[in-house]
Amino acid sequence: MCTLTLPKFILLFLLCVASCLHAQALTITSPTTLPVLTTGGATDANPATAESFVSILTASGGTPPYHWELVDGPDSVTITYIEIIDTYKIEGRAERIGDHLVTIAVEDRGSPRNRVEADLTLTVQPGPLQGFPVGVIGTSTRRENKSFEIDLEMSGGTPNPLEDEEAYQWEVLASDFDVQFRSDGRRTLLTGTTPPLRPGGSGENGYEVELAASDYGSSPDTQEGVYKLTVLGAVEMTGPDSAPVICSADLKEAIPLHGTRGCSVDLLRCTF
Repeated sequence: MCTLTLPKFILLFLLCVASCLHAQALTITSPTTLPVLTTGGATDANPATAESFVSILTASGGTPPYHWELVDGPDSVTITYIEIIDTYKIEGRAERIGDHLVTIAVEDRGSPRNRVEADLTLTVQPGPLQGFPVGVIGTSTRRENKSFEIDLEMSGGTPNPLEDEEAYQWEVLASDFDVQFRSDGRRTLLTGTTPPLRPGGSGENGYEVELAASDYGSSPDTQEGVYKLTVLGAVEMTGPDSAPVICSADLKEAIPLHGTRGCSVDLLRCTF
């Protein structure tokens, strides 16, 4: 009877091969999908309001520790190392509507090193058209009209895909005075000249502009709203003694234009 004795180096090689075959393959375990986000009112001017996501990156098998990297993806997606817990995270926000390819990769510390990539899809859907503001446009007096220019801010919906054109479509439905639209890249500005001050009375001294904004979706979403122009300033009125006076808009004083006699603000009813 004879005993076969293998050289030591062959035995070590066989043990190494067995160990490698037994080792688990490197696999990405999380995330396997990315959430569906909505623009949440985001526009080019206001990306901070977009929905966002964050997820811890995990893997199994191979030889830890692992190193992660973002191979491909939109600028709004990043991979960051969190030193305090010795792990990596992937995060991003809704920036542009559509399906965006996100490719991530993990590498272990084996010899040789193992590397695995995974393709994920970040889907961004349009949020509702929103954010139609109602505001004060400007001020004027009976003697002096003033030009105004305000930024018409809309958000959500499906903005114009052409990046050098206005994000939304605007229309004047009704107006108490002349207004125009002016384009400034993605922004739309409402311009015009404030009308004269409406004197006296106890009601509002206001003018209104009714506008409609529409997006560029396949079934356009439209929202209507009203801008109110409140005209402030000084207005000529006639006091109880028939002397012309200037009544301040804040109702604090009435100043005679001729003579020395004053008049009562209560009598003038300068509420506008």
